[in-house]
Amino acid sequence: NTQKVLLLWNSFFEILKRLVLKRPEYASAQEVSLSLLRSAAQHSAVPKAFIGGSEIIFATRDGWKKTYLPPNSPGIHSDLLELLTRGGCNVAALPETLLSKLATPFLTALPFVYLALVYRILKGFHSGSIDGEDFFSSK
Repeated sequence: NTQKVLLLWNSFFEILKRLVLKRPEYASAQEVSLSLLRSAAQHSAVPKAFIGGSEIIFATRDGWKKTYLPPNSPGIHSDLLELLTRGGCNVAALPETLLSKLATPFLTALPFVYLALVYRILKGFHSGSIDGEDFFSSK
Protein backbone atom coordinates (compact mmCIF):
# COMPACT_ATOMS: atom_id res chain seq x y z
CA ASN A 1 0.00 0.00 0.00
CA THR A 2 2.85 2.36 0.86
CA GLN A 3 4.56 1.55 -2.42
CA LYS A 4 1.42 2.48 -4.34
CA VAL A 5 1.23 5.83 -2.55
CA LEU A 6 4.92 6.51 -3.24
CA LEU A 7 4.48 5.56 -6.89
CA LEU A 8 1.46 7.86 -7.15
CA TRP A 9 3.37 10.78 -5.59
CA ASN A 10 6.35 10.11 -7.83
CA SER A 11 4.10 10.16 -10.91
CA PHE A 12 2.41 13.35 -9.70
CA PHE A 13 5.77 15.13 -9.25
CA GLU A 14 7.03 13.94 -12.65
CA ILE A 15 3.94 15.38 -14.35
CA LEU A 16 4.27 18.61 -12.37
CA LYS A 17 7.96 18.86 -13.28
CA ARG A 18 7.17 18.39 -16.98
CA LEU A 19 4.50 21.09 -16.86
CA VAL A 20 6.58 23.63 -14.96
CA LEU A 21 9.97 22.93 -16.51
CA LYS A 22 8.70 22.24 -20.02
CA ARG A 23 11.04 23.85 -22.50
CA PRO A 24 9.78 24.83 -25.92
CA GLU A 25 11.29 23.04 -28.90
CA TYR A 26 13.09 26.20 -30.02
CA ALA A 27 14.86 26.69 -26.66
CA SER A 28 18.03 24.98 -27.89
CA ALA A 29 18.21 26.87 -31.19
CA GLN A 30 21.59 27.09 -32.88
CA GLU A 31 22.96 30.63 -33.21
CA VAL A 32 23.54 31.70 -36.83
CA SER A 33 24.23 34.89 -38.75
CA LEU A 34 21.59 37.37 -39.84
CA SER A 35 22.54 36.79 -43.48
CA LEU A 36 21.54 33.11 -43.17
CA LEU A 37 18.05 34.18 -42.07
CA ARG A 38 17.82 36.63 -44.97
CA SER A 39 18.94 34.01 -47.46
CA ALA A 40 16.52 31.37 -46.11
CA ALA A 41 13.65 33.88 -46.09
CA GLN A 42 14.34 34.88 -49.71
CA HIS A 43 14.13 31.20 -50.74
CA SER A 44 10.91 30.65 -48.70
CA ALA A 45 12.73 28.10 -46.53
CA VAL A 46 11.45 29.48 -43.20
CA PRO A 47 8.02 28.05 -42.30
CA LYS A 48 7.85 29.54 -38.78
CA ALA A 49 9.56 32.38 -36.90
CA PHE A 50 9.32 33.98 -33.47
CA ILE A 51 10.36 37.61 -33.19
CA GLY A 52 11.53 39.03 -29.87
CA GLY A 53 12.94 42.42 -28.98
CA SER A 54 16.46 41.75 -30.18
CA GLU A 55 16.32 38.23 -31.59
CA ILE A 56 14.55 36.11 -34.17
CA ILE A 57 14.17 32.37 -33.69
CA PHE A 58 13.21 30.54 -36.87
CA ALA A 59 12.67 27.02 -38.13
CA THR A 60 14.42 25.52 -41.14
CA ARG A 61 14.76 21.99 -42.50
CA ASP A 62 17.84 21.58 -40.29
CA GLY A 63 16.04 22.57 -37.07
CA TRP A 64 15.64 25.73 -35.06
CA LYS A 65 18.05 28.63 -35.55
CA LYS A 66 18.50 31.91 -33.69
CA THR A 67 19.93 35.24 -34.79
CA TYR A 68 20.28 38.58 -33.07
CA LEU A 69 19.16 41.88 -34.54
CA PRO A 70 21.21 45.07 -34.32
CA PRO A 71 19.79 47.55 -31.78
CA ASN A 72 17.84 50.60 -32.91
CA SER A 73 17.33 49.37 -36.46
CA PRO A 74 13.61 49.48 -37.28
CA GLY A 75 14.41 49.29 -41.00
CA ILE A 76 15.97 45.85 -40.64
CA HIS A 77 13.06 44.68 -38.49
CA SER A 78 10.45 45.73 -41.03
CA ASP A 79 12.52 44.44 -43.97
CA LEU A 80 12.90 40.99 -42.38
CA LEU A 81 9.23 40.87 -41.40
CA GLU A 82 8.18 41.69 -44.96
CA LEU A 83 10.63 39.15 -46.38
CA LEU A 84 9.41 36.41 -44.03
CA THR A 85 5.69 37.00 -44.63
CA ARG A 86 6.20 37.23 -48.40
CA GLY A 87 7.81 33.79 -48.28
CA GLY A 88 4.79 32.29 -46.49
CA CYS A 89 6.35 32.22 -43.02
CA ASN A 90 4.10 32.05 -39.97
CA VAL A 91 5.46 34.90 -37.81
CA ALA A 92 4.59 35.27 -34.12
CA ALA A 93 5.88 37.16 -31.10
CA LEU A 94 8.39 35.35 -28.91
CA PRO A 95 6.54 34.25 -25.74
CA GLU A 96 7.73 35.52 -22.37
CA THR A 97 9.78 33.19 -20.21
CA LEU A 98 8.68 32.21 -16.71
CA LEU A 99 11.61 34.16 -15.29
CA SER A 100 10.57 37.38 -17.03
CA LYS A 101 6.97 36.91 -15.86
CA LEU A 102 8.08 36.51 -12.23
CA ALA A 103 10.64 39.32 -12.28
CA THR A 104 8.12 42.16 -11.91
CA PRO A 105 6.29 40.81 -8.83
CA PHE A 106 9.61 39.85 -7.22
CA LEU A 107 11.14 43.28 -7.81
CA THR A 108 7.96 44.94 -6.54
CA ALA A 109 8.02 42.93 -3.30
CA LEU A 110 11.75 43.32 -2.68
CA PRO A 111 11.66 46.82 -1.06
CA PHE A 112 8.91 45.70 1.32
CA VAL A 113 10.89 42.63 2.36
CA TYR A 114 13.90 44.86 2.95
CA LEU A 115 11.86 47.31 5.04
CA ALA A 116 10.41 44.47 7.12
CA LEU A 117 13.91 43.11 7.77
CA VAL A 118 15.26 46.55 8.76
CA TYR A 119 12.25 47.12 11.02
CA ARG A 120 12.83 43.80 12.75
CA ILE A 121 16.54 44.52 13.26
CA LEU A 122 15.93 48.05 14.57
CA LYS A 123 13.18 46.82 16.86
CA GLY A 124 15.58 44.19 18.21
CA PHE A 125 18.28 46.80 18.81
CA HIS A 126 15.80 49.02 20.62
CA SER A 127 14.31 46.31 22.87
CA GLY A 128 17.47 44.23 23.16
CA SER A 129 15.75 41.03 22.03
CA ILE A 130 14.09 39.31 19.12
CA ASP A 131 11.24 36.89 19.81
CA GLY A 132 12.00 36.82 23.53
CA GLU A 133 15.67 35.87 23.06
CA ASP A 134 18.60 38.11 23.83
CA PHE A 135 19.40 39.92 20.57
CA PHE A 136 23.12 39.92 21.15
CA SER A 137 23.46 36.31 22.35
CA SER A 138 25.41 33.85 20.23
CA LYS A 139 23.11 30.85 20.78
